[in-house]
Amino acid sequence: MRYIHRTGKETIIQSNSNSFHISHPAGGYLSLAQPNISRYQGLTRILPKGNTWELCKTIESIEIGVPADTLVLNADSVERVSAKAIERFSVTKGATTYDIHMPLGEVKITLDMRLIHDFNTEGRRYELLDVPSGQVIIYHCPNYSFSLAILGGKATLSPKWHETNYPYDAKRGTQSRLWVCECLTLPVEHSLSLRFGVGWTPAEALADANNTSAAPLTLVSKPDLSKTNLSQPDLFQTNLSQGLIPKTEFQHTRISQIQSHDTMDSAYMSAAIDTERALVPLPTVGDGILAGYPWFFQVYTRDEAISAGALISAGAPTRAKQVLLRQISQLHADGRISNRTPGSELASADGVGWAFLRLRQLVAIGACNAEEKKTIYQALVTSLRRQEQTYLSEGLIHNGWKETWMDTTGGSSDGRPGARIEIQGLMYSMYTFAAQLSSECEGTDGTYYTQRAAQIRDTVRALFYDASLGTLADGIHDHVDRTARPNVFIAAYAAPELFTISEWKRIFSWLLSRLWLNWGGLSTIDKEHMLFIPRSTGEDDRSYHRGDSWYFLNNIAAIVLCELEFTLQSAELHASARTQILTLGIPGHAAETSSAADQEALGCFVQTWSAATFVELHLVQLGAAARPGLARFLP
Repeated sequence: MRYIHRTGKETIIQSNSNSFHISHPAGGYLSLAQPNISRYQGLTRILPKGNTWELCKTIESIEIGVPADTLVLNADSVERVSAKAIERFSVTKGATTYDIHMPLGEVKITLDMRLIHDFNTEGRRYELLDVPSGQVIIYHCPNYSFSLAILGGKATLSPKWHETNYPYDAKRGTQSRLWVCECLTLPVEHSLSLRFGVGWTPAEALADANNTSAAPLTLVSKPDLSKTNLSQPDLFQTNLSQGLIPKTEFQHTRISQIQSHDTMDSAYMSAAIDTERALVPLPTVGDGILAGYPWFFQVYTRDEAISAGALISAGAPTRAKQVLLRQISQLHADGRISNRTPGSELASADGVGWAFLRLRQLVAIGACNAEEKKTIYQALVTSLRRQEQTYLSEGLIHNGWKETWMDTTGGSSDGRPGARIEIQGLMYSMYTFAAQLSSECEGTDGTYYTQRAAQIRDTVRALFYDASLGTLADGIHDHVDRTARPNVFIAAYAAPELFTISEWKRIFSWLLSRLWLNWGGLSTIDKEHMLFIPRSTGEDDRSYHRGDSWYFLNNIAAIVLCELEFTLQSAELHASARTQILTLGIPGHAAETSSAADQEALGCFVQTWSAATFVELHLVQLGAAARPGLARFLP
């Protein structure tokens, strides 16, 4: 498939993928392939349900009987081009719209209406309700019902159920066969325009379909869509006779050699759009940053705080501040914040540290007024006091089993309990921030917090660091765990003052010798470790933190490597992330992970912290925003 990235400077690439994805500004997405590779693809929307929300799938596919050869990716639309037709899929604040120019033919719509994780096939049925200028499809199953409105044409309903096998799900080792219903046919003569709306009731679905207000983006400017304006009456004729898009040399190989440090770069713009579109209004939360699509449609506070860095770096600090102030307003009795909304069984040892790290950035760039600083300071000292009472032991902050971002064990005994290096870095930053705010908010010198920061630094240096070898332990539990893992880069990002530049350089040189992957990524464990797994094990989590490379962490590592003049390695990490966004997985979107052995786009198709940290990294590489408001490495 030929992809034309027009979110920034036009980039034309050839990819093995034929999928596209557009995130909806109110929550949900449109993701299609020919045929779909995952049971999670289709048209989905987030619908509020009491104090929480559900992700509802509606349409499985929209087909015209001819495969496309080109996908044109814009900020809020995708054009699918074949020898027969031009189709445009667009999102607004409400309706998802579909426009097609085709001399003569028909559009077939296949339905798969269900809650996104509901794969029960018993008792499913569809009801067609005629309304002016269209229909409403009401889906019924034993436990719930909801509606899909289709306006702009009259469809013929001829239900035909068939079983579909999804290759991406099969590769992940999860359920890959599901029954869908090919049931709607609409005739096309020259053109057809449809609007889709979703709601719990037919009235709500119709209201959604009739809402076609624009969805402005604040991080990026809308691209010029004039080249493929579907309002041109002779556009399909041009496409059929001359070809919509001029012939261009394809980039068949990895594009790591392309050094793009431009805020109009297509990968940067795509990542900025994904970050922006992840910030959606949610019940009880307000604006929340969703962790990713298709299956992380919740607010994970760790992911949310990490992703807020892109909003700060790219010029939307007010939106970041709203998210972070909401997070720290909900401190628990132990001084932490929730792992997730809606809640989950796992705790988060690092979410609160990331939240205050981002708030420290906002204060440093002058984005918080005096009253907000007082609010932050009170929450900060409360969090520190409660964490000291619950988790402080022998000068270090300890966490429980699976409470860090590495929250799977893969059947082994590496749940990372104890005192972990990135937790100490985040706590050091919190104490340093408290010392600063105590002076600004109370007029005191913050001695207690300065001393506590120094104690963490001195203890880490004494117990974690081996000066003779230049190694830095991943943690301490019942022993010193000197396994090489990339969490050290998080500690360096949060607290560069823990070591001198020369010491960090020794540490990074050692880490890179153990973790570096030849395609330009980092393994999550020493490549010589007995637990290392070179190939992703899919939904089975054995490889997640025992080899799989995580793009968000690669980006964070690249930021600190850039600042310490590991120029080649930082550039390669940047280039591999850019390659993935433009060519691998669903082109135009930042994926979750890759296997260690070869670069891939695996896990979640559209992972917010992968996109957000790429935004931050790209601006650091550009020199436009070198981690604004955070401390620099000391000589």
